[in-house]
Amino acid sequence: GLDAGGSCVGRVFRVDKPDRLRVYDYLMEREMVRGTYRPLWLPVDTPEGRVTALCFVVDRGHEQYTPDLPESEVIDRVRRARGKRGSNIEYVVNTCGHLEELGIRLRELARIRDALLAAPDAGA
Repeated sequence: GLDAGGSCVGRVFRVDKPDRLRVYDYLMEREMVRGTYRPLWLPVDTPEGRVTALCFVVDRGHEQYTPDLPESEVIDRVRRARGKRGSNIEYVVNTCGHLEELGIRLRELARIRDALLAAPDAGA
């Protein structure tokens, strides 16, 4: 998810017209479980030019929005959290790995991953 005033490096996926509704429904189900985001169609710059893409921007008024947490608190929360698809440790490790496969390295996320993996209860 994005936060207002920020930016990210990532991938934009073009979806064929016959698949658009199915993909949209899938993304809404996956990303809007807790209503933490606002789905918005935003301009996105790509190497081929600007396109409009569905983006998920955090709702700053949502009770789960916690900006500016100290990194130690983020690590502690990730270590303890688990969702219906698995542990948050697995989520961070997988996300970091997939981004790195795409040539995207987020220093902050990599630091959190490394701290989680270095912990005695890593992967729990």
